Amino acid sequence: MRIVSMPEIRFARTHALVLVGRLTAPAVRRIDYARSLRPTTIEAVHVAVNPSASAGLRQQWKRDRVPIPLTILERHHADIVQPVLRYVDEVTSPNDLVIVVLPAFAGLWARITQRWRTARLRRLLEARDGVAVLLVRWEGE
Repeated sequence: MRIVSMPEIRFARTHALVLVGRLTAPAVRRIDYARSLRPTTIEAVHVAVNPSASAGLRQQWKRDRVPIPLTILERHHADIVQPVLRYVDEVTSPNDLVIVVLPAFAGLWARITQRWRTARLRRLLEARDGVAVLLVRWEGE
């Protein structure tokens, strides 16, 4: 039997981006999971669908002293996927790994409302070099 050695993959840095809509228990779980990976940098990313809700999230972030920075992306169209893709492209560099942490909700309502958007974003992210997608499952809500 011949043993084939695999080339060692090393990244200079790892960046974790945790997508959040609101500061809920599932979002906190994704943040905790991403922090457990011990990336070089970590931040939460929110797409501003509603300016007042985004402002409220920023205030709640500060009030609750969430231990990672929050980046709010502006959207110019109805689609929230494109701002995320643009931001990932901005932070991706050749020797780095970007880990995008997405929700994976369970339950019928979640499948109806969230699954298609997450699946589309996941497909588009996985097609990019230097990007890994991590789905964190949440039962409930």
